[in-house]
Amino acid sequence: MEPKAPQFSAYDFLGYLLPGLVLIALMDCSWLYHAKKAALSWEFMVARYSELSWNNAIPLALFGYFFGHAVSFMSGIVVEEHARLMHGSPASFIVREAKPSYFNCGKWGKGHLLANTVIVLMRAVVMLFMLPLTWIELLFTRVVPVFRRFNFPITRLLKRCLAAAEDRLLMEMGVKTQAGKPPGRSKDELHWGLGFERLALHYALEKAPAHLFTLRNYVVLYGFLRAMTFILLVVVWMIAGHLFAKQEFMSAARVLLIGGVIIAPSYGGFLKFWTRYHKEALMAFLASMAIRAENKGHAEGLIDP
Repeated sequence: MEPKAPQFSAYDFLGYLLPGLVLIALMDCSWLYHAKKAALSWEFMVARYSELSWNNAIPLALFGYFFGHAVSFMSGIVVEEHARLMHGSPASFIVREAKPSYFNCGKWGKGHLLANTVIVLMRAVVMLFMLPLTWIELLFTRVVPVFRRFNFPITRLLKRCLAAAEDRLLMEMGVKTQAGKPPGRSKDELHWGLGFERLALHYALEKAPAHLFTLRNYVVLYGFLRAMTFILLVVVWMIAGHLFAKQEFMSAARVLLIGGVIIAPSYGGFLKFWTRYHKEALMAFLASMAIRAENKGHAEGLIDP
C-alpha cells in the first residue's frame, strides 16, 4: 500500500471533533447553571448557540478537537477497560472461551501487594463510574445472555484455518524459538489474541487492502460510541450528584437507573462494533493468506488459471 498524506477523516470528526464539541457544550451549560444561575430552557439554548458565526467557528473547532482527544483517552481507559474486564478482549474471546475476572490482578505475594492494591482500587472506581450501565450489563450477560451474540468464539473450522495461516506466516518469516524450533502450541492454543493479531493485521492490510474500508468504518463507529457513552455517563452522574447534594436520594437513584437505560444502546453499539472490528481483522488475515496460497499455486502450476 502506498502511504498517503495525513488528512481530516471521518474518525477525526466522529471520534474527536463531535465528542469534543459536545463536551464544550456540556461545560458551557454547567457554567451557565452554576455561575450565571440561568434557566436552561430550550428557547434559551437555541438563542445562545444560534449566535455562533464563522469568526468563532474555527477556534471552537480547534478547542473541540483538543477536548475530543481528552474524551477519547478517558473513554479508552474507562469504558473500553471496563468492557475488557467484564467480557475479555475481543481478539481473545473470538478464538477461545473467555472467563474474565474483574478484580483478578494475578499474584498477591511480596513485591506485588502495593501495585495490585492500586489496580484493584482503580478498577473499583471504574466499576463505580460505570454503575448506571453495570446492572443492565450483568442482566443481559448473566441472567439473559443476549450479549453472547457478540462474544461467542469462531467455529472449529475457522480455528483450523487460523492455525494453518498462523503457522504458514511464521514459517515464511523464519520465526524460531531459542532452541531453533518453530513456535509451538500448548493444547492447540492459537497465537491469535496473544499478540500475534497485531502482526497479522498489518500483514493483511498489505496483502488484502480491500478490507481497509470496513475496518476503518468499525473503528470510527466504536470510537464514536465509546466517547459518547463516556460523555452520557458524565451527564448522568452530574445530574445525580446535584440531586444527592439536595438530599433527594430517591430521585438521584431514579436518574442513575433510567440514565443507564438511555445510555445502554450507545454502550451496546460500542461492544458490537468493537467486536466486529476484531472479527473483520481476523477474516482479513485469513483472506490474505488464502490469496497468497492461491497465487503461489498458480505460480507453481498446481492450480489451473
